[in-house]
Amino acid sequence: FGFAGQQCNDDINIVIPGFGDTVPSMLRVSGSLVIDTTDSVVISVKPLSSDGLVFLMAEKPNGQRDFIGLFLVDAKPVFKFNLGTGIATITSPQAIPLGVFTTIELRRNGRMGQLVIDGVVVATGTSRRTNTA
Repeated sequence: FGFAGQQCNDDINIVIPGFGDTVPSMLRVSGSLVIDTTDSVVISVKPLSSDGLVFLMAEKPNGQRDFIGLFLVDAKPVFKFNLGTGIATITSPQAIPLGVFTTIELRRNGRMGQLVIDGVVVATGTSRRTNTA
């Protein structure tokens, strides 16, 4: 935590934003983020609302093209990604509690993805192939 780079040798400044119904907020990371063939993102959240955007990493600012995202829909975590092979949508069958810290991990290897909540794989999925013809 607080390090980046291929060997985790680079210090980074961590900012903890607050999110909720009364004051919408956002944390923007400047610079380029590389989406690789295999990715894992771990985030601890304490949601105050059952619906919303938790995390989005996108090639374009408007979310077009390649992206990886975590959303809450009816308090159920939804992991979506599109890295050129079509959109994958992986939804937790269980809602997470509001007002309680929960650790969510988004794992991806090629077209396959896993949604992990508090160390337990709760859902898996594969991106759809898009028709290029």
